[in-house]
Amino acid sequence: MALQAVENGEVPAALINNYYWYNLAKEKGVENLKSRLYFVRHQDPGALVSYSGAAVLKASKNQAEAQKFVDFLASKKGQEALVAARAEYPLRADVVSPFNLEPYEKLEAPVVSATTAQDKEHAIKLIEEAGLK
Repeated sequence: MALQAVENGEVPAALINNYYWYNLAKEKGVENLKSRLYFVRHQDPGALVSYSGAAVLKASKNQAEAQKFVDFLASKKGQEALVAARAEYPLRADVVSPFNLEPYEKLEAPVVSATTAQDKEHAIKLIEEAGLK
């Protein structure tokens, strides 16, 4: 894991989802960690924010139960459980994370659209230039 490599001094930095760091800090205590979070700003591609979603498949044989589960995930109780367990940003404004998360409004994520994903040739070129392929 990239975060563990930073903690072990094997690499100076790593690009991670912030919840990995918050959960490690919860487990070991912030004062016992060698790493700290740095948030990339100014809509830089490194400031990417990823979102999770939930849906019910039309082909599901258990649509009613699946919809109840999705409804629970979006409910106040469900969101409280998710943010407490994983240091995720809540979907609901009436749910507050117990973690000291960077305010969502300060994340300055890049603007990404469906057309961005279509430019795969450019993405492949960047990956190759970075020596990642």
